[in-house]
Amino acid sequence: MAIAALFVIAGLVMGWSDTWETLVGRRSPKNASYPYFSWPLSVTGWLALPALVGAVIAYLMTSQADRRRTRSVSEAAAQVPFRSRRRLARGGVPHWFERTLHVVAAGPLRNTFVVPFVALHGNDFDWADRCWRALVNTLLDEARHAESIAPPFRRQWAEEEAVELLLRAANSTPPYCTSCGPRSPQRATR
Repeated sequence: MAIAALFVIAGLVMGWSDTWETLVGRRSPKNASYPYFSWPLSVTGWLALPALVGAVIAYLMTSQADRRRTRSVSEAAAQVPFRSRRRLARGGVPHWFERTLHVVAAGPLRNTFVVPFVALHGNDFDWADRCWRALVNTLLDEARHAESIAPPFRRQWAEEEAVELLLRAANSTPPYCTSCGPRSPQRATR
């Protein structure tokens, strides 16, 4: 409001063209005929205007992120098949996920989770890995609960949720993958 009021007052006194050029820094306030209006307007243009634009952009980005994170874990996991099938068809997953299923297989979940999950994908480890990473990334991006977890622990939370969801799906009748859909362990095909 103060910026708008200053701009209107300076515009009425100095002229709209001179006011705009002083605000955006094209004209120096040093030689202006009304220095009491041109200096505050110039300082506003250099300091307050970029901060205002940055605040508006940050608000828009935050509101978009919050809008995406309005789903529960189960709702986000239910959305995986539609989104990840396109990613899987291109052979990729979102770029920022570093921990692969190979790392999980080296831990205590090898026999209880990794082996049955890979078997569900016809023993194609890379295919199972893409499905695993797609679900973890979806949970990190879209689950509302992810925002309540401290940032250093979000990935661990998403991996634990993914293991639980995928184990439940792989042990169901018929077994299925949340990314690929129903599967028969004997006839798993891409």
